Amino acid sequence: RAAWRLMEAARLVRRLAAEDYVKTVAARAGLPASTAKAAAELLKRNRRLLPGKNPWVWAAAALWLASSGRPGLLARLAEAAGSTPLGVKDAAKRMRV
Repeated sequence: RAAWRLMEAARLVRRLAAEDYVKTVAARAGLPASTAKAAAELLKRNRRLLPGKNPWVWAAAALWLASSGRPGLLARLAEAAGSTPLGVKDAAKRMRV
């Protein structure tokens, strides 16, 4: 019975929207709002990739692509998302710009 209640409680937990992840990672990395808005649009176009994946990594990848893929920014975004630069770069490769 306790396990069933835990499963029900887990289903009720609402995940954030993809745009909220983008805003949070952009704020942590110190990026402007215009870049966050462009990244949110990029995630909307690539919505089919998101289910079952780490939303923090996808948000960082979208921000990296929206900022024209500046190399110095990749490590900063990965740290802000709690990931590795390689994970963000791989996610960015899968996105359609």
